[in-house]
Amino acid sequence: MLLVRNDTATQAHAPRKHGADLVSGIDLSDVLAFFRRQRLTIVAAIAACAVLAAAYVILARPRFTADALVLIEPRKTRLVQGKPAPADAGAENAFLDSQVEIARSSRVVLKVIADLGLGEDPELSAVATGAVARLTAALRGVISPFPREGEHAVPLSEARHQAVLENFDRNLAVRRIGLTHVLRISYTANDPHKAAQIANGVALAYITDELRARDEADKLAGGWLEGRVRELREQAIAADHAVQRYRLEHNIIETGRGLVDEQQLYDVNGQLVLARATTAEARARLERISDILRQRDVEAVVTDALRNDVISGLRSRLLETIRTEADLTRHFGPEHGAAARLREEIAGLRHSIFAELNRIAEAYRSEYEVAKARETSLEGSLKSLVARAAIRNEAQIALRDLERTAQTSRAVYETFLTRLKEAAQEHSFPLTEARVITEATPPLRKSQPRTAVILGGAICFGLLAGIGAGLLRERRDRTFRTVDQLERETGLTCLGIVPHVSTPRSMFGSKQHSLLQYATEAPTSCFARSIQSTKIALDIAGLGRNIRVIGVVSAFPGEGVTTIANNLARAAALSGHKVLLIDANLQEAPPGKDAISTPEPGLYHLAVGGDRLESLVKQDSKIPLSILPAGAKGVPNAPDILSSPPVRDLLGRGNAEYGVIVVDLPPLATAADARAISPVIDAFLLIVAWGRTPQDILSSAPAGSDLVFERLVGCIMNDVDPRRVRRFSPKDARAIGSLQA
Repeated sequence: MLLVRNDTATQAHAPRKHGADLVSGIDLSDVLAFFRRQRLTIVAAIAACAVLAAAYVILARPRFTADALVLIEPRKTRLVQGKPAPADAGAENAFLDSQVEIARSSRVVLKVIADLGLGEDPELSAVATGAVARLTAALRGVISPFPREGEHAVPLSEARHQAVLENFDRNLAVRRIGLTHVLRISYTANDPHKAAQIANGVALAYITDELRARDEADKLAGGWLEGRVRELREQAIAADHAVQRYRLEHNIIETGRGLVDEQQLYDVNGQLVLARATTAEARARLERISDILRQRDVEAVVTDALRNDVISGLRSRLLETIRTEADLTRHFGPEHGAAARLREEIAGLRHSIFAELNRIAEAYRSEYEVAKARETSLEGSLKSLVARAAIRNEAQIALRDLERTAQTSRAVYETFLTRLKEAAQEHSFPLTEARVITEATPPLRKSQPRTAVILGGAICFGLLAGIGAGLLRERRDRTFRTVDQLERETGLTCLGIVPHVSTPRSMFGSKQHSLLQYATEAPTSCFARSIQSTKIALDIAGLGRNIRVIGVVSAFPGEGVTTIANNLARAAALSGHKVLLIDANLQEAPPGKDAISTPEPGLYHLAVGGDRLESLVKQDSKIPLSILPAGAKGVPNAPDILSSPPVRDLLGRGNAEYGVIVVDLPPLATAADARAISPVIDAFLLIVAWGRTPQDILSSAPAGSDLVFERLVGCIMNDVDPRRVRRFSPKDARAIGSLQA
């Protein structure tokens, strides 16, 4: 089947594109084709890796892994200690990660080794003495033949001890299970019982180390707290002494109701208020009685007069006498002697009452003076106390500072004393934050080597290695295998796919002759149909152009140019055209190509000897085909001969005598003949051998032949293997299959 594009004529004149500018995607068919091509390489790589993995699994010594589970309960310990549980998840994770590292620490490992007597265990104490170790030591000696400063040879015992630690650490694995507080302690050994024993030993050593660490931390903290408490107690006592000394120095004495000075101030102030009230009262009584005395009002009454027996008696006698005198005067007249004596008695009584009131007034005056003096005295005392209070307030500023210092010292002291008692109480509880929840038991199945993992990994590695080897082979194969690849790299349209033909020599006498005439001798074959399709594609490409002279050329020798040119010329002759086939390859003939490389006269004699064309051509007896041999091979000035006037006239005159002229040209990469004859060639047809034409040669060959490149109408993929092409392009295989149908 011929792949003919509708834009063949347009692409024949279009400038050539480089393969880097033509990007094509990789689809599933390309991937499947790659696996079909490289299936043997991939299967071989997978099989080799699987065999090696199986050998390792069979020959490797089985190892067993035992697991012990340890639960860490930090909240439990904190609750017993009276501390709140932390709410920060980050801090909790950091704490658990720290516990993992503690379980793997050398302190725990050394304790397990000592408790279980693993220092002389052959599995752990073996010092690396293999080929790798010797090679490493030799390289280290070559790189640094002289010991560095401070370096010294490691004794064998120390090396064995280091080997025990390294091997133990290599076999030990501690990890946190998910987001839980459970640690999985795993140990791998050759003996399942020893693996379980060591895993349990590590768990027990970890818990014991936690208890010992807590005990050591408590002792260290207790000692520090005791020293700190003594120091704080001395500071608190010194601060209290400073407060008391300051109080004594500034006479600041406190009672149950406050400071003495303040209490005195309150008392004096209260007494002063009472004294002022008493003075006011005494002054009021004194003023009252003074008014009575000035007014000579016997009837006026004062409080003390009412309570005075003398005045009461005199006042009673006065009233009785006045009443008697009034009766006598009413009955006997004012001049009566008894009435006169009563009036004298009344005057005496009044005088006596005023005398007694004067005495009371003197008493009031004395009381007033006393109250006044007491008030004055209290005012003086109050002023003195106020002055002392002002001085005391100034002193209390420093006193309050001393008291705050003393109070702070007492508070710190009490806090540390409380913490010391708590630490002593905590030390009495043998609590730990970890406990074993599942003891390790001897495993029933081996953990190493992991057969499924190793075989699966080997198969995956073999697959990758096979794919890599296949890609490397694909990369090294720089020939053309598909039509898409040819069109992408050259920018030309592929006009036909010519399959490989294996023709017996007995059919036409020689294999070369049979191939040159195969299109006419086997017209129903796939080869003949491909040539016919190519001829039709050339006719389509020539629409709108006067294409009569067709140059068949290749980039590299041995690509079947002569075969294609002969069969193409015969296909054109079978279609009714008068065809002239010219062998223009004057270079050295490749081995086996002697059909038209005969001593018969030909193109060389036409160009050099001036022979006539009619005497040089040979006519085919069955079809209208004329053949002009080369006439000579190995001509040193072949380009000059091809560009000579007789050859130019031949091709120009031939356009009128022959309908189609097919010119068999030498390769572009080895000769400049095609460039020399290109001005008289209407179109060039490029032949590419499937799986043999190097891409780099084809890419560089037209670069020095501009006219040839400009007149290329397309290319043909020749000698395609119908069976192998399916691995590279199912589309090309289907195209060849349609030609065979």
